[in-house]
Amino acid sequence: MKLSVRRDEFSLQLTHPNSKLFFVRVVNPDTLFGCVEVSDFRIAENDERLGYEALEYIWENFPNLFSLNQWRFKNIYPQLHDDTVGLNRDCVTKRFDEVTRLLRMFFEERGILMTNSFLDQSHGRFDSFYEIRKLVATHPK
Repeated sequence: MKLSVRRDEFSLQLTHPNSKLFFVRVVNPDTLFGCVEVSDFRIAENDERLGYEALEYIWENFPNLFSLNQWRFKNIYPQLHDDTVGLNRDCVTKRFDEVTRLLRMFFEERGILMTNSFLDQSHGRFDSFYEIRKLVATHPK
């Protein structure tokens, strides 16, 4: 099955009918300058296929985003807001590594180099940042 796509005046939202968890939201994909902001990137553990499909959809429909040098994934481990979970740095690091691995693979397949990646904690939330640079002229097929 294909991704379900919803657009509103603020964002692009992607879901999948076979997944209750999967949800990707890109803030203002038509008007971004300098940094791609992904406010939600929720995929089930070990289901990177859906994350990859979301990136492919963005690649095909918003190729201008791949010319921007910075990508920010906000609140990559939203479970931390549940007081019963507590802060588990191993889980945050694991999630950061999963997202980084997926992005690195996707970018490299398209001639884009990830030059830096880091995790930032602010107000109890963890955001991941990625800096990229195109190595070759690429575009969606």
